[in-house]
Amino acid sequence: MARALYRNNGILILDEATSSLDKESEEIIINAILKEKEKGRIVLIISHGERAGSIADKRYKL
Repeated sequence: MARALYRNNGILILDEATSSLDKESEEIIINAILKEKEKGRIVLIISHGERAGSIADKRYKL
C-alpha cells in the first residue's frame, strides 16, 4: 500500500488491502483511499469486505 501511494500513478489497484486488519486499521486504510479518490486517482479495489465496497462509485460482484 505504501509503495502504491508513493508512486503516485494515475491508478491505484488494491487487492484485499483491508483483509486481516482490525477495525481501526481498516478505517485508516479506507480514509487513505478516500483521500486518493479526492485527488482524482482512479482506485480499483478487490475485496471481500463490505466496508471497502461501501466507498465505491461502482460495484461489481462475482
